[in-house]
Amino acid sequence: MVASEQLVVRFNRGEPLGQSCVGGSRGRLVALYPADTRGLDHQLVRMTWSRPPQAGAAAAFEVWLGTEAGKDAIVRTGLRPLGTFTVGPTLTTNGVDPLAPVSPEPVPDAALTGAVATHDLAQRRGRVIFAVDTSGSMATAGPDGVRSAVAAAAVTTALRGMGPRDEFGLWFFPDAAGTGHVEAVPLGPPDDGRLGAARAALEGVRPVGNTPLFRTMADAAAAVRSPDDSQVEAVVVLTDGEDTSSGIGADAVAAALAGSGVRLVVVTIGEVRCSDAGLAGLTTGTAGECIDADLPNLDTALGAATAGLWGGR
Repeated sequence: MVASEQLVVRFNRGEPLGQSCVGGSRGRLVALYPADTRGLDHQLVRMTWSRPPQAGAAAAFEVWLGTEAGKDAIVRTGLRPLGTFTVGPTLTTNGVDPLAPVSPEPVPDAALTGAVATHDLAQRRGRVIFAVDTSGSMATAGPDGVRSAVAAAAVTTALRGMGPRDEFGLWFFPDAAGTGHVEAVPLGPPDDGRLGAARAALEGVRPVGNTPLFRTMADAAAAVRSPDDSQVEAVVVLTDGEDTSSGIGADAVAAALAGSGVRLVVVTIGEVRCSDAGLAGLTTGTAGECIDADLPNLDTALGAATAGLWGGR
């Protein structure tokens, strides 16, 4: 976790850092200092257009910050003042090392630009269709439960990882004809009503029929695609069997995905494995992945597979 010394101090002192980070509620942070640790240059800015009284007060405040009283006030906020200062308990007892060396050199422009670009990529919102196998084999029961019920619980958990700007859709396959899919929840935002509809649909699954796996993949890739390059578009497929009724092969899926920018993520359970029918090749060609899971670890596997798809926080 990358954070400033001040944030570490404030967290360990139990100070609020925003709605999603209640200080001190989850143990303590301990700061580590890599060799290339750099200082954050918090600058005092004085406006040249200020009127004389305000300009005088700002100048006096700047001078005061350089005094012992001013430096002590800076330390109490969790910052290091410029120059030498007295190391007090505010810093030493709150998980940081105020004597750790930091580089005074500014971050190179290229490194800063690269970091900002990486940050922007990580913040892209997700647009994801979950396609869940509801064929007859998903009614198989074992010591860990019925496959369809375990899958429903895992998908419900994965949906909780969404940010408020993400979008999701929920499909089941097969449809009544056995060659396509059923759109249980159309693509849209993760509001309470739509999440409730998804949970109800998952809980109401009654497995039956064949496995139009490839047709569902190709159709979902076309449905999730949009002209918006600022989002992550993906199809997440959970299945326990090879394709039996699509009428198309893996090559048609690869063609549908080629150049689309849509990621394909497949999580397998039961008899089918990623090495079967070219599933692994289909996913890696889209910057996605294929994961072999079992019922006991399906929740964790699906969560790990979808964690990188959500953004917009």
